[in-house]
Amino acid sequence: KAIDKIDTTPPTINMEETQTSATTNSITITTKANDQESKIGKYYFSKDDGVNWEPTEGTAEGQEEASYTFNNLPQTQTYNLKIKVTDKVGNEAVSDPITRDTVSVPGGKENIGMGGLTESAEIGIDYELADWTNRDVNVRLTNNSGNANYYLQYQQCKVDMTDYSEDRWKNYEEGTFITFTENGVILARLTDNKTPGQTGNVGAIATGNITKIDKTAPNEATIELSTRTAGVGRDITAKVTQSDNTGGSGVGITKCKWIYTKSSNPIGTSASSYTGGTFNENPQTLTLNAITEGTYYLHVLTVDNAGKAKETISEGITLQFLSYSAPSSYTYSFKAGDNVTAYVYPINDRGENEILFVGSGSMFKNVSGSSSDLGDGVPNWGCIAGNNDRGIVRAVISNGITSIAGWTFTSMKKLEDVVIPKSITKIGEGSFACCTAVKEIYIPENVSYIDGKVAGTFLGDTCVIHVKGKSSAPSTWDPTWLTGFEGTVEWNCPHE
Repeated sequence: KAIDKIDTTPPTINMEETQTSATTNSITITTKANDQESKIGKYYFSKDDGVNWEPTEGTAEGQEEASYTFNNLPQTQTYNLKIKVTDKVGNEAVSDPITRDTVSVPGGKENIGMGGLTESAEIGIDYELADWTNRDVNVRLTNNSGNANYYLQYQQCKVDMTDYSEDRWKNYEEGTFITFTENGVILARLTDNKTPGQTGNVGAIATGNITKIDKTAPNEATIELSTRTAGVGRDITAKVTQSDNTGGSGVGITKCKWIYTKSSNPIGTSASSYTGGTFNENPQTLTLNAITEGTYYLHVLTVDNAGKAKETISEGITLQFLSYSAPSSYTYSFKAGDNVTAYVYPINDRGENEILFVGSGSMFKNVSGSSSDLGDGVPNWGCIAGNNDRGIVRAVISNGITSIAGWTFTSMKKLEDVVIPKSITKIGEGSFACCTAVKEIYIPENVSYIDGKVAGTFLGDTCVIHVKGKSSAPSTWDPTWLTGFEGTVEWNCPHE
């Protein structure tokens, strides 16, 4: 009888068709083998050069192809792979070693810059913060690796990173926002395992610095006043120095504003309430002036670069109508009444002048009633008006003078401020006609007569006339006093 079931030949492993593939935490090996006699029995695989073998489960008898995956491997490690195949009677074949490395999880890089889309090779950090803000900042992460098997993780840390911990990493849900309520650092990395409680391989950390959040208001401004008492119409200077809180965004000086008012109550931080002016340097000296009696306050609105604002209110400044003496120097003077003299002198280096009326009693009735000569061919003082207004922007009448002559300020196109003291009882016709730069005129309570027979006292003006102590024009005022006036009248104005 023939003996034909003896098999002493091991299987053959086809190394030419053996393939491997690797991820960050796994290596897969696929091979083919054959046995011409008793057929293939089992496949074994080793990742440590044959020290330990792992059999494939469920391999069908005689199967000539098998695949096996080594899982939970650390990244960037080198493995010596081997294949062992046995036939049904126990003959075995072992392959030569195959060297294969696990790959690394892609990583980020530090981002020191601010604003817009900031991305590393594989991780995007988007927080769109190009300038300072006083609001929360939302951060969005993106996985730029193109591999769905990598998952984003993140940490929010303080600016100094003292709260960093490996235990604080969180899985990031694609498309959601991470909110920063204060400055800090966003850390992001890719991992190949996001299962809670399990540690996977991770890539290098990408960082984004959120450093332009400032929710703290600036400091109160420092206000240095030149005096706290002065005459109405006199200039007062206020040196204003503004600063921000430590570590803040800094003072946005062109956003800062001020207003000079009789109110000592806080105005608030709405920029529209501060109509006095703006700042362009720090510190800056302001020149303050008012044309009625009372206690005034300088309100300063300090605004930082993040938009936070702080109001500062100065000490009170008391202004009174005063009886003035002749100035020590002046450009020229002229007689404006039996006991009234007018002086014209510069108030700045821009060619702007003030006219000051000093003395007591009435001015001349009108310009034709004066024989005074300015010495330059101008026959009387009233003719400094019109084309010869001589750059006069402010007129101050001394307390004690009782009337304003007709045509006194007619056509003074540059005149802006007029101080009318409470001693005035009469205002002549046309005295303020065509003073188009004047914004406000205050008529004291004691004014018993305003003339307007020849021309309206305020002809062509668009200012606001504030009348103290009267709800309407008394019968002693000429009914034509407002002829040609184009502005508005405020009655019962408590301006003193």
